[in-house]
Amino acid sequence: MKTHARVVVIGGGVVGVSTLYHLALKGWTDAVLLERAELTAGSTWHAAGLLPLFNMSYTVGQLHKYSVDLYKRLPAETGQDVSFHVTGNLRLATCRDGMDDLQGGHCPNDDASRSVAGDAQIGPGDCNNGGRSWQAPENHRMPVEGVIGMKEAKEYLLTPVGHVRSLLKKRKNAPRQGYLGAPDACVEIAAEFKKCVEGIASGDEIVLITWLHEARRSVKKVHPGADEKNPLMGVFATRSPDRPNPVGLHRVKVLQIEGLRLKVGPLEAIDGTPVVDIKPVLEKKCDS
Repeated sequence: MKTHARVVVIGGGVVGVSTLYHLALKGWTDAVLLERAELTAGSTWHAAGLLPLFNMSYTVGQLHKYSVDLYKRLPAETGQDVSFHVTGNLRLATCRDGMDDLQGGHCPNDDASRSVAGDAQIGPGDCNNGGRSWQAPENHRMPVEGVIGMKEAKEYLLTPVGHVRSLLKKRKNAPRQGYLGAPDACVEIAAEFKKCVEGIASGDEIVLITWLHEARRSVKKVHPGADEKNPLMGVFATRSPDRPNPVGLHRVKVLQIEGLRLKVGPLEAIDGTPVVDIKPVLEKKCDS
């Protein structure tokens, strides 16, 4: 590991990775980034990721505009989708002073911003000499995927096809395996994947592939079965949910199908767990 560098960036969140990315664009080669865990392990992973163009400061508004332009071009530069979405928002003013603030704000895309003063038919008692302001396009992106894009590494995006709905709300209350007393649960399939469910019938055995979203991805070794009497082992030799890529495998039986809801069991995954794929059981003696 290097002991000296021209620039050392501390922290692998969206700000730190962006700093290193832009230094590299400027041709700086003697620069490193230090992160104590993994990229986006701090606040970036749960940030809202909003990129509003409306701002009371002209300078900050220009910074926002640059961010929007950056996320638009990142996929072409890096080959990594950053889940950038162009949306809009409606800002409400309930008094004249508030409306003056909206009209005095700065939006780099002025052609797409307009204000409507006076009665705006917002709702009874909502405004008196107030109004509304529409800014479009506003923007949204996933901060974690933005970091992945700037990282320029070979990584892959998983899209949930559904989510688990279960009486198990907390990880600490969930059995480690389905056969250890897990309850039945439902899998709610997203509407866009309706056709993917065709062919599954009640009584079928399937394997749910989940993303264990509460797992600790920095864990490398564990005591099997969470029993400290067992010697430490690498997570790849165990079924621990804590692992670099926390993919869960759950062999379950389809008990009932109601539209896009599959009742299955037994299932140890907690409520809200993303389901990333569903596969049939091909052999009765294995779970794959």
